[in-house]
Formats: sequence, structure tokens, C-alpha cells
Amino acid sequence: MVFEFSAAGAFSVLHAFSGSDGANPQAGLIIGRNGNLFGTAAKGGKSGKGVVFEVSKAGVETVLRSFAGSDGANPAARLLADGAGNLFGTTQHGGLANCAVGFGGCGVAFKLAPNGSLTVLHAFNGGDGFQPQAGLISDKNGNLFGSSFNGGLFGQGVPFELALDGTETVLHNFSGAGDEEGPSELIADKQGNLFFTTDLGGGCIDFQFGCGEILKFTLGGKETVLHVFAGPSFDGEDPLVGLFADNKGNLFGTTQFGGSSSACPAGCGTVFELTGTGFAK
Repeated sequence: MVFEFSAAGAFSVLHAFSGSDGANPQAGLIIGRNGNLFGTAAKGGKSGKGVVFEVSKAGVETVLRSFAGSDGANPAARLLADGAGNLFGTTQHGGLANCAVGFGGCGVAFKLAPNGSLTVLHAFNGGDGFQPQAGLISDKNGNLFGSSFNGGLFGQGVPFELALDGTETVLHNFSGAGDEEGPSELIADKQGNLFFTTDLGGGCIDFQFGCGEILKFTLGGKETVLHVFAGPSFDGEDPLVGLFADNKGNLFGTTQFGGSSSACPAGCGTVFELTGTGFAK
């Protein structure tokens, strides 16, 4: 469902999905210039492969795109809108190449115009990424940046850049062997540096594949490890989602596991702040 929680504490359901108009939305919403809400549902629609939708403040939903498979399937990320009203996003599956039995494609990056026409900007083939679960961001020139949770040269995920013509550049191939794995949604500072977390990597006493890291990438491809998570009983483990930056350049985020609580076998997770990151707001 799509809901509203007002400043006065009132909660209201704006729209309850029925399946044919979408099902299982996994991503947050964005607000358009018309004040309506835009989002994705990972399943449902005409083919059961997910939709892009718009919901008015009155709760009227419009399915803007129902994915069919060849044009993408199972969108799980927040959308990005430009000044002309175009929507940009990713789907976890669908497209041309079949990365794994039953998945029906490695995923796509798409552009949805206000008139409803969809352009597949890039169809992933596995070697250049598989299963993009994060949304896209853009620079001042309109180039898009994102990440795929899997795929790449070693199958452990990649951050990537998409040019205006859809040409993809893999910025880094994570190896999972002493390297990071499973990059999250990216954020960028005003200088174009990219900041994100990785699900695994870094090494920690609890888990042989590492407890995750916070990374900085320059546009030239230089990687800086800003923080290595230490796991349960310490500062956290498995930061699955992206970061948030305040106007002072401090970074905030969460980890799924870890922390000092003994109530959960692997720790109940943490909320963290990282200062001195060099993030230029």
C-alpha cells in the first residue's frame, strides 16, 4: 500500500494495491512537480513483473508502465526524475541476457517519458552487472550512476556509469575475495565523488567474507575505504542500504546485524554516523 502520515500524526492509506495495478512495492517514493507520488512495485501488473505507478494525494493510482520482461522485470529501487518529467530507474531482472535460471534476464536501466514510452537505456548481461537493486543518481551533465548487487567480472557486483546514449562503464569489479561485495545505492558530493556501502568485505572476526565497508570512489576510479565494520558486539555488520549525508558532510546509515545487543544471535543492527568523510555537500 501507499500511505500518508501527517505532521499531526494522522495516518491514512492512499492506495491499496490489488495485483493488477502492482504488488509488493519495495522502494521509497518520490514526489513530482505536480505534487503526485511516483514509485515502483516489484510484482503485479499485466504480466506480474512489476509496474511504475503514480498516486495522487487523493489516492488515485495510475499505472504508468507494466513491465513485460524484455523491457525489464521486478523493479525494486526508488525512481529518479529530471526537469522534463522523465523517470529513470532500474529493474532487478528482465532484459535480454539470462543470468540465472528462472530470473529471466539480468536487469535493465530504463527511462520512462511523460507520454508513457519506455526506453531501455541499458540491458545488463551479467559481466557488466546483474540484479541492480538500487536507484540511479545523475550528475550535472545528465550521466547516470548506479550499482548492481551481483554480476561483474567476479560476480560480486559493480558500481557503474551510464552515458546519455546508454553506454555503460563499469567503475569497479568487486571480487569478494578480500575485496568488497554487494554495493548499495550511491550518493555523490558536489565534486562528483561517489559514496556507498558494501554488503560484505573488509574482514571481521565474525564472518569470513567480511562485515561490510563504507567506500569513496573518485571519478578517476580511486577507491578509499572510509570504514570497515567489525561485526557483532561492535559497530555493525551487513550495511545493505545506501547512505545519507547532512550539510556538514557527515554520513549516516544502518546495518542489518551487529551491535552490542545480545537479543539477536548476530546482533540486532545499528544506526551509525561517520564524520570526517570528505563529503562535499
